[in-house]
Formats: sequence, structure tokens, C-alpha cells
Amino acid sequence: MTAAGYVRSVQGFFSVQLERIGENMWQVRERDGLNTIRFDRAGDLVLDLASSEGVLGARRKSHSLYVALDPAHAAPKIALLGGSAPEGVSLSEGQLALTRSQLAVSNLERTECGARLVVEGFNQGKMLWLTAPDKVFHVSAEPFRPGLVPSEVASDADGRLEIPVSPRPGEPVSLQLTASC
Repeated sequence: MTAAGYVRSVQGFFSVQLERIGENMWQVRERDGLNTIRFDRAGDLVLDLASSEGVLGARRKSHSLYVALDPAHAAPKIALLGGSAPEGVSLSEGQLALTRSQLAVSNLERTECGARLVVEGFNQGKMLWLTAPDKVFHVSAEPFRPGLVPSEVASDADGRLEIPVSPRPGEPVSLQLTASC
């Protein structure tokens, strides 16, 4: 995170508005640079990715659930449901959910067979995603350069998918992840 990004995050903490729009469902507004919402005492709740909008994914840490919001989405909708999945996410068939990243991720567009997204960073970093077990994704990048991303990645038996990316400082990279449907 840049120093300016940190300042926007703090400003967003003070300006954010959470509007309850249903049972375990919130619209997030006026968040400025605040890109994570933490739900405490959420050991029995998971992110309902199919019913959420503008959400990258989630991760569970102890009894808290951290929901990552897409910086490019002005008013994300967070939907939670009962469950105890270790990562804190309920996935529908073929979906991808970000669980951790050393890079800034934005502009996520989930497609029928994968996703498109933009990453930025200052050095090599990894993104960790949750998806279907043993799923192979072809990876393409724009702008392309050798060593930027592997051409193919596969999730493990638990559905964890690791994608290393080596962006140049200040160079946004558009990624396309495509799996067979």
C-alpha cells in the first residue's frame, strides 16, 4: 500500500456508511479508500459471493471475517450467510474469490469460465484465490512481457489457487484467467 493509499483508507474509515438492505446484507457507501470491512464475532458467517457485488473475496482470521472490496466499485454490496468454511467464503460453481494478496487488485470481472482483473505492485507478489479443486487456468497479461505471470496455474485439492505476478512499479497489469467450462 502506498502512503497516499493509507491516508485514503483512514479517511474512508471515518466517512464510510453501511446501509443494511436485508438480513445479513449491507450496501457500502462513501468509503473513499477503505477496501476492507471486518465483521467481528463472525465465526458462523461466510461471505455469500453469489449475492454480493463489488467484492473481491474474504478471509477468516479467528472469529473475524475480513471482506475485501473492489476499489473500482463505488457502492459494493456485502451479503453474508450462515456457514463455517475455513476461508470464510461460500462459492458457487466456477467462481473465484480472493483470500490474500501482496498486490493491489481491482476491476474484478468474474466471467463464466474465469475472471478479468487489474493488479499493481512494487515488486513480485502472490495472489491467493479460492476456486474449485484441481482446476487449471490459462493466464494472459496486458502488457505482456516474459516472466510477468505464468501461462498456466492450477488450484490444489482444496481449491486454493496461487498466482505469482511480477509487475513493474506503477505499471497496472490486466490479467485474464480462463478455465475450461
